[in-house]
Amino acid sequence: MKAFKAVLRVSAYSFRKLLTNYRLWLAVLMLLILTHIYTKDYGLFCDTVDMKLSPWIFPFLYNAKYLKILFFAPLLLLFCDAPFIDNSQPYVICRSGRVIWSIGQLLYIVILSALYFIFLFLISCLFVINHVEFSLEWGRVLNTLASTGAGYATGLMPHISSRIMFYFTPLQATWFTFLLSWLSGTFLGLIIYA
Repeated sequence: MKAFKAVLRVSAYSFRKLLTNYRLWLAVLMLLILTHIYTKDYGLFCDTVDMKLSPWIFPFLYNAKYLKILFFAPLLLLFCDAPFIDNSQPYVICRSGRVIWSIGQLLYIVILSALYFIFLFLISCLFVINHVEFSLEWGRVLNTLASTGAGYATGLMPHISSRIMFYFTPLQATWFTFLLSWLSGTFLGLIIYA
């Protein structure tokens, strides 16, 4: 139990340092800009057809070519200095031990990756909040965009996949998108850490 508390303290210390790191604020700014660019067309389309959108656009953010790379770039910016050694880390390593420090850093990578994609989900909903009606279904707008050429005609980015809508419910698609993104982000962070 003592070792677990030490691991949590090492991880919490890394999060406290992150709040003062300029890379965090640059990553947040990049993510806000990218998400706004790829969600603003939904609001424009809703205004055009005078319909409300369901909030489940997160699973479709990665559908266009190379978009996943763009959405992972801010996360890589956060992980680029792994194993997160600065002037204070030798003291933390001495007090906690190398193994506990390493496990704390790995826990930090896992939690930061999860928080990143939770934030991405929330801001993807936030940018279209004026056009949203909450529903546990895909909704008329997403069904229209998936089954017709209206998305292509309006130049809507990203593309709405009808296969995702056919095989998954909105909650399932959002959960699987989050889970796979989280695991991918954690894997990239661990590769940089190694």
